[in-house]
Amino acid sequence: MAAEWSAWSDATSEKSARNVATRLLRQLGRPADQLTCAPYPQTGGWTFPFHTLLEGARWNDYVVDVIALGQRVASAWTLSGDVGHSPEGWSTKSRISGVTAIQWWLQTPGQADAGGGEATMLISK
Repeated sequence: MAAEWSAWSDATSEKSARNVATRLLRQLGRPADQLTCAPYPQTGGWTFPFHTLLEGARWNDYVVDVIALGQRVASAWTLSGDVGHSPEGWSTKSRISGVTAIQWWLQTPGQADAGGGEATMLISK
């Protein structure tokens, strides 16, 4: 099972945004899959959606794992959605300098993916 993430940054250049994304993933402690980096015209910053694999064997394990991962990178999470099939978390209290907001969500298998960016960027630890 994978968690979907989106993070927003107030970075003013692509290079700065990539640095923010690298710090975020380092703090998250999991490799990212399909990470993209794209300008976000609404704020003049950047956004980077990505996926992380979750640990566990059952749905409840995945929900706890994504919440625990979220706590590594932000605090004061607002939880929404249906915990049984589409929970979401949102925070503007990032622990990573340059990240202004971050969101995660889970979807039960078979639901359509949300998100996606324009320019592909690969980050490795």
